[in-house]
Amino acid sequence: MPNLPLAAAALASGARWVGLAAASRGPAPVSVWLLLGVLLANGALWLGVCAAARAGRLRARGWLWAGALAFRLCGLLAEPVLEGDAERYLWDGFAFTATGNPYASTPAEWFGDASLPASAQAILDRVEFPDVPTIYGPLCQYAFWLAHAIAPGELWPWKLMLLLADLGLLALLLRGAGVSAGWIYAWCPLLIFETSFNAHPELLAVALAWVALQRSLRERHAIACFLLGLAVAARVSAALLIPFVAWRAGWRAAWIAAAIGLAYLPFWLQGSAGDLAGLRAFAAAWEFNSSVFALLNIALPASAARPAALALAAAALGAAFHRWRRAGARALPRGDVVYGAFWLSAPVVNPWYLLWLLPFVCSTPSWTGLAALVLVALSYCHELNLTPGSALGFDHPSWVRALEYGSLALVFAVESIARRPRSV
Repeated sequence: MPNLPLAAAALASGARWVGLAAASRGPAPVSVWLLLGVLLANGALWLGVCAAARAGRLRARGWLWAGALAFRLCGLLAEPVLEGDAERYLWDGFAFTATGNPYASTPAEWFGDASLPASAQAILDRVEFPDVPTIYGPLCQYAFWLAHAIAPGELWPWKLMLLLADLGLLALLLRGAGVSAGWIYAWCPLLIFETSFNAHPELLAVALAWVALQRSLRERHAIACFLLGLAVAARVSAALLIPFVAWRAGWRAAWIAAAIGLAYLPFWLQGSAGDLAGLRAFAAAWEFNSSVFALLNIALPASAARPAALALAAAALGAAFHRWRRAGARALPRGDVVYGAFWLSAPVVNPWYLLWLLPFVCSTPSWTGLAALVLVALSYCHELNLTPGSALGFDHPSWVRALEYGSLALVFAVESIARRPRSV
């Protein structure tokens, strides 16, 4: 692709990111329609970049890196947009520093504590769901503690850590999967927004898991297992990849348990179960942006919907593992299929969860996977964003999921038909 169209694409995308960053620092909350406009407009542009990359028309790396760095700088300088999770990261960093164990208490237990510094009290006042224990694993907690040690109450140290993981994964994809994969990854709007703007911790675990898979392919089984264990200790979603790494590792798979144990050990020694209490509460009651689970919840009794969804996810994981093993277990697993099936069955599908698909979609592109990474932005159109203060909270209007998942189903159908072998 000539430099002029690339420059125009970079300037158009960058201008929208700058506008969103400026709006995030304004006196009023960002409108969900502004956010949706930025994400969908940049998403449409990104799909064009993906098409050019898949066709082999993007070979130069200069604009790739220029855009990647500029877009991420916008996010680094911005405040989180329509998301309150960052307050929990800051609070966990304070609680870890103050008590040595961020799992020992909920934020609500600190209400009325006169000894709280003013900066911590300001964070506490904004923490969402303060009666729920933290759901973030110990590796995230160590990073929150370090960020607090660098600049108490500030988000930028944590954002810089995520930026290192983000750019490190980009470099690995460029080296291992080629420049086309790098283009798809570098300009992905969902990645830029959820990581650089909103500082969600997914990329920390995704990067570790990706390196683990690469080490496994190179027969470095001990380090692969250890890194995957660290990824699980960051975000439990990484556990879906354990069968694919452990199968080839043999006895060295024990390093997965060793890494998890080492990460949790300081908290276990204090009598804490780590993030288990928070995850249990999250898994038992939350529902957001689900698809198959929402249908199961209508068709089955409330007590049966979650076990049925879990059974479907387990069956999909088993099928993907069986197919990978039959193919010789010498290639990357289809992580896009594994995580795609899991999130379709899950009760909660936050937009940043789909970042687990991204490196796999970069290395083995599919229009269904790429479309999912754009369409999930529609989930921000929930009642609390559409009507601040709404009693419906995070409920979606009926059109949101119909449009999101209906469009995704259409892309999947068209792609499936296009891939069918044609008779001569």
